[in-house]
Amino acid sequence: MQPLTFAPVGLLFAVVGVFTSLLFLGSAAVLAYWVYRDASARDANGPLWWTFLAFSGVGLVWYLAVRGERDPRHGPPSRRERLAGTWTMAMALTLVAVTVATPPDPFTKLVYLPQVFAVAFVVVYVWRVRSRPAAVGSGD
Repeated sequence: MQPLTFAPVGLLFAVVGVFTSLLFLGSAAVLAYWVYRDASARDANGPLWWTFLAFSGVGLVWYLAVRGERDPRHGPPSRRERLAGTWTMAMALTLVAVTVATPPDPFTKLVYLPQVFAVAFVVVYVWRVRSRPAAVGSGD
């Protein structure tokens, strides 16, 4: 009788699957936080409503399209809000890049997703946060 052993591919798939799932759940939470804070800064209260908008693609597109026209912000975004926006943009860029640049194999997409996200986060951070310094007094 042979002892049970884990196949390297199966273990890799499990680790990548757990990490990618945590990345998606974290991204959903960060997106909800970002939309809520932005809506609060625009006096558009209703945290449950804005959380729902953050988790639905159509609602998020609608919010991003009309948010600046209706309600201007009452102050600059905080450092946390800018980082949440950076995370959100990096995740969107990651999903597009992985969809376009990797083979149609789902396992390959899962393997590349965390790596592409890490690169996308650095690129978006440098472009968005570092190139536009925060106003004085906007930190948390």
